[in-house]
Amino acid sequence: VQRTLFPLFSRYFEDPKIALAVLRLLLVLTLPPHPRSFDKASQNAALHSIRAAFLCRDVLRAFVATVEPVIRCRLAAGEEAASLSSSSSQRGGLRPRQVRYFEMMLTLLTNLLKVPNDNFGSAVASNRSVWNALIQQFEEASVFELLLVTISTNCQRLAYLQEHPEAEEPEDGDEPAGARETTEIVQRWNLIVLEVMVLLFRSEAIEELACPAPQPHSQQQQQPAVSSGTAV
Repeated sequence: VQRTLFPLFSRYFEDPKIALAVLRLLLVLTLPPHPRSFDKASQNAALHSIRAAFLCRDVLRAFVATVEPVIRCRLAAGEEAASLSSSSSQRGGLRPRQVRYFEMMLTLLTNLLKVPNDNFGSAVASNRSVWNALIQQFEEASVFELLLVTISTNCQRLAYLQEHPEAEEPEDGDEPAGARETTEIVQRWNLIVLEVMVLLFRSEAIEELACPAPQPHSQQQQQPAVSSGTAV
């Protein structure tokens, strides 16, 4: 993956056919093992190696950056729909290729988060370190901003489709519904984003999230001196 697919993608990411082919192949390679798989251990090991490849600096950022035109298109369509009353401004939404690509990218992020942390060949601390490194790469690649903008633009698109139900109907020569930004597609994207959010917190203890962050040791040492000075 790191020696072939990543260089191929980074060099030809502007070619839609090659970008879609690489992304489709990565989706297959990152699929979770079947529950009844007889060789789940080796499949999990392969998933760990693929996930480790995405931990290399700027790899995930390069993939996420390719959906920026899609996000800009959705934001512009939302602004146009808010300023215009014509139903033609956002009728088609994204182009069919953009719809497929965007959903595949969201699914790839989900697959990376689904990779189990319990690598039997590593210590618990090592598994936790890999998970933290993955979350750090998500942050550096602006994945969290991508999710927030996706939720926002999904709400705008659903509101538009409710006001203009005729946009759900395909025109002559249109792609099938699965390749258009219909209500079903947008709702499915919402479910994918929700799954990503759940997976992000799956390894976190609820008790730890509810507890306030501890104060640094230096602040704890300075606290008595401040109190005594105030009393005087």
